[in-house]
Amino acid sequence: MPLGAARFGFQSGESFIEATGGNAINTYTESGVNYKAHVFTASGNFVISNLADGATQILLVAGGGSAGGGNDDPNSGGGGGAGAYVINTLTFSTVGTYPIVIGGGGAQVNYATNGIQGSASQIQAIGGGSNLEQGNGGGRGGAPGGPGGASGDPNGGSGGGSSGTTTSSPSGGSKGNNGGAGDGGDRAGGGGGAGEAGNTDGQSAGGDGSSNTYKDGSSDTYAGGGGGGRDGGSAGGTGGGGNGTEGESPNAGTANTGGGGGGAKGAHVGRAGGSGIVVIRYAVA
Repeated sequence: MPLGAARFGFQSGESFIEATGGNAINTYTESGVNYKAHVFTASGNFVISNLADGATQILLVAGGGSAGGGNDDPNSGGGGGAGAYVINTLTFSTVGTYPIVIGGGGAQVNYATNGIQGSASQIQAIGGGSNLEQGNGGGRGGAPGGPGGASGDPNGGSGGGSSGTTTSSPSGGSKGNNGGAGDGGDRAGGGGGAGEAGNTDGQSAGGDGSSNTYKDGSSDTYAGGGGGGRDGGSAGGTGGGGNGTEGESPNAGTANTGGGGGGAKGAHVGRAGGSGIVVIRYAVA
């Protein structure tokens, strides 16, 4: 019997959760266990009609922060931080309708402007108003001359600092990593990801995200930090982080990954962060 199987109703004669909701519903077998996964890529409702033991496993990713806009010194905008990455078990206590909120990515900003923090993703109690689980949006990327912004707690990754500052951005919690500092010249910091801090893979690189199988049984990576602007460009973190560029057209964070947006060197926009995702899975016969 797989670890934790008793919680998920794998014993003979035991009933299973019955529920509806989500933008997709996937069934698959992983490590000998049959799962049903409700995938929310937009806000909606998770509706339980048969509770059984109420035990589920969840993946929740918040929206990524947008990058800071560069200016024409030239100076570069910092990459956006990844949204909070949450893996947990959640036991529902009653049948009914549970609202699901998918956090949006921080919006694209104009040149010489700080990025915008992403929005929180939530699994709410019946009737809303309180959260059974929440993750905050990723921190904003810094505009020239300033550091990136920290995400709240439960936090996502922090945004990268602009190229004109050597101050890094602490993430302030446990569900993301710090943004990288700028180099004091023309190379901005990368946004923090779920798996590592910005600049881990080199100056301006976005921090890599973390992988998970809950959606459909295959491994997907989420919550990568955005790359900061610099000469030659920079890579966004694996898990939807947008690439930074030397000139115009950095990349936005990928939708439904919580990836941070990419920044640019010079007077160009800071790209938007990617929206989040929620997956709720449970065992079935």
